[in-house]
Amino acid sequence: MVVARAVRTARLVRAASRAHRAPFHRVAIRLVRMVRDGWEMAELVLLGLLDPREGPAREAWAVRRIDLADAQDAINPPEEVERIGDKRWFATMAAEHDLPTPRVVETLRRSGTDAGTIAEWAGRLRAVAPAETVVKPLSGMGARGVRVLTRDGDGVVDHAGVRLSWHELATAMLADADAFVVQPRLRSHPVLRELTGQEALQTLRIITLLPRSGPAEVLYAVLRIATGGAAVDNFRVGGGGATGNLIARVEPDGTLAPPLRLASNGHGLARVDRHPDSGHLLTGAAVPGWEECRALAQRAAAVFPKLPCVGWDIAPTADGPVIVEANGGWRATGDPDGALVTLLARLREAAAERGGAPQPVG
Repeated sequence: MVVARAVRTARLVRAASRAHRAPFHRVAIRLVRMVRDGWEMAELVLLGLLDPREGPAREAWAVRRIDLADAQDAINPPEEVERIGDKRWFATMAAEHDLPTPRVVETLRRSGTDAGTIAEWAGRLRAVAPAETVVKPLSGMGARGVRVLTRDGDGVVDHAGVRLSWHELATAMLADADAFVVQPRLRSHPVLRELTGQEALQTLRIITLLPRSGPAEVLYAVLRIATGGAAVDNFRVGGGGATGNLIARVEPDGTLAPPLRLASNGHGLARVDRHPDSGHLLTGAAVPGWEECRALAQRAAAVFPKLPCVGWDIAPTADGPVIVEANGGWRATGDPDGALVTLLARLREAAAERGGAPQPVG
């Protein structure tokens, strides 16, 4: 295992050396120092921090995932994080408080043997799946296991045009997770579909903080922008790999800061003004229904007072904003304008107010 890890590390350093056109030994020195300081290697690659020339300047705006996680852990009780991650429970709570969420058509759970579960799921999917369906794991994050499907005869077609029988679909689902929710597919607001030329549901991630008194604060917001006919809008999948999509911070007035994508060499973030498929200008574009989306996040935060800090995934649609998911433990990619540094400082301040301030790592 030690040898295998050393080989993987050497390959990473070699790739970063080529990407940043820097000597191998200088990249290796930065890697050793930054891993010692608590950075994960995947983060160093994503944020371009292994570049001996540009890396030191990027450290001024880069935020370690462990720091964000520690700050959230100091605020959010773990049992509440787990509870809100149960999509079925969250849908029930949202319905009780008139929070708009996608309708849950069916909940599928493993029962008995694999063969028995697959047969049961295939039958239920055949019986209840809408014409356009989304299936997603009951728990989880990062779009892993999410499928966008269209009924086609006695089966479905996925976003890539691959046809699956109900049995094949159920088999593939069970390989990903033990429990799923089945929901009708939502469509993005027409303005977003026109702007991006994409049919994938494109969502806002809005971070709220509920203080001990008063309304919830909106600390940070980004729009996740699909590209290339992707089925989902996530910038990264569950394992941390980039999807090819874009991400753009939403300014207080509801317009987009310059979007970010993974650099073409796979190391670091690059700014993008126009959508690579539609050609439309993204920087400065207004998010449709921004005020309504922000207000919905603040209203939802008040419904879950035991969980002070939540990352809300909210879809602007033609019929108004819809909460797709609530995340008690959320991640943030990177923001060269330094907004994540401000976000982390506010979370630490809130943790200190509650007597649970996390200590910086390293």
